[in-house]
Amino acid sequence: MAIQQNKKTGKWKVEVWYKGKRHLTKSFPLKAQAIKFERDTLTQIETQALTGSQAKDYLYDEIFEFWHVNASTRKRESSLVKDVQMHKQYIAPILSGLRISEINSMHFEKIVTGKIKKGLSKSTVNKVIQHFKAVFNHSFNNDYIARNPSRSFKQLKLDNKEMDFLEHDELDQILTYTNQRFVGEERWIHVFYLTLFLTGMRLGEVLGLEWHKIYFDRDRILVSDSWCSKEHKLLGTTKGKKDRTVPLPSLLKVELAALKNSANGSFIFSNVTGRPIDANNFRSRTWAMTFEACEVRRIRIHDARHTYASLFMMNGGNLYDLKKVLGHVDIKTTEKYAHLSNEYLQEVRDIIQPNIGKRADVLSVNSFSRNLDVTYPPLMSERGKDYAVASV
Repeated sequence: MAIQQNKKTGKWKVEVWYKGKRHLTKSFPLKAQAIKFERDTLTQIETQALTGSQAKDYLYDEIFEFWHVNASTRKRESSLVKDVQMHKQYIAPILSGLRISEINSMHFEKIVTGKIKKGLSKSTVNKVIQHFKAVFNHSFNNDYIARNPSRSFKQLKLDNKEMDFLEHDELDQILTYTNQRFVGEERWIHVFYLTLFLTGMRLGEVLGLEWHKIYFDRDRILVSDSWCSKEHKLLGTTKGKKDRTVPLPSLLKVELAALKNSANGSFIFSNVTGRPIDANNFRSRTWAMTFEACEVRRIRIHDARHTYASLFMMNGGNLYDLKKVLGHVDIKTTEKYAHLSNEYLQEVRDIIQPNIGKRADVLSVNSFSRNLDVTYPPLMSERGKDYAVASV
């Protein structure tokens, strides 16, 4: 444990540690208050450890602080800033000052209905839901609280046409997890995630992908077929009715090259019979388990395509190039992503200032690439132009 004075504010900050784990951080105007808090908290923790029970009827503000301390060690600063802003703007006005025993689903409904009335989209409201559930889950999983009032509260069901996508840090979490979790004979699962998120291909196109469509020497993938799961057959055309090529990122190229050594038939993602994997089985088991393990709000598999397109535009990509990569017939279909470029730049104009002048690759998977010790390259269009842009 440690007590230090903040030179700027003059407040005394205390960090409560027990058995090598930081439990709580709090600031006080007087050093004596910090010392008393440190002593009382340690006594409480030790008593709880001896009785075998840590659960306490904390205030919501306290368990948010528990979550915040933990999140600060694993999330990017820009992402954490947005989470705190979301907490202050949407959640704290309803839950602040309440003890866990006082909180129920009615409070969550109040948060949700209030946001919908203000015009927030369902996908945005789901991000709020995911956030307060993460706060409760952290304390419940660490035995700080005896009950999790948010456990049964569900996210809103999105309209079929409503778009949802992962943020940069959420994508990093998912891909870092799959990289560490799926090894050996299960490595294809990690490669499957990479293909979905780093190419923008449709699920049917990924399932129908065959080895001879991967041009390792040209860093290209030929998209010319789509697997129909309902009819269990390969359709000789894509949804756009036209063949197209998409860039093959080096991160994916390395993994595909390794996977090819143990290929079972012509399809890349196949079962023991050599046929494409069962999409429904993957969706209900592996996909759901991955998002739960990462404590990231679950999106649909098709939203991996939206994630690619959204992050592409957030990094300064243009609609014409995106249309070609996604295989849209009409540019109007691609235009639904247009607003993301200016909105995102406006939203993060202050947060990203320290990164000015640094190179940013498409999808901003730099941190994930560092975890793999692989450099993620810029995407190149068929015209030879760079899909990637310098950071704003």
